[in-house]
Amino acid sequence: MAESDQQLQKTSILEEQNRKNQIVQNCHTENMAQIRTGQVFVYILLFFSGILLLSGLFMIVFKNDWIWYLLAGPSFIASCVQAIRYIFPSKYSRQ
Repeated sequence: MAESDQQLQKTSILEEQNRKNQIVQNCHTENMAQIRTGQVFVYILLFFSGILLLSGLFMIVFKNDWIWYLLAGPSFIASCVQAIRYIFPSKYSRQ
């Protein structure tokens, strides 16, 4: 009877450890998916801001149209700031 109790206790401990490992693995998978989504968003943002910057520089240099400074400069700076905030997150940010 004591042996069967020990075996039952051992199997229940193993099942609990397996459940905990499964929960940790699921959380890790979800976190990795969120990180990948964020990375894709940052790359798209940088790509479009780069296109906007290059088109603004083209218009400034070849067309002497200074109004493009209002579009090219702030959009590129804002996207760079967001990329830096994503790459180097603050240790005080909420999780």
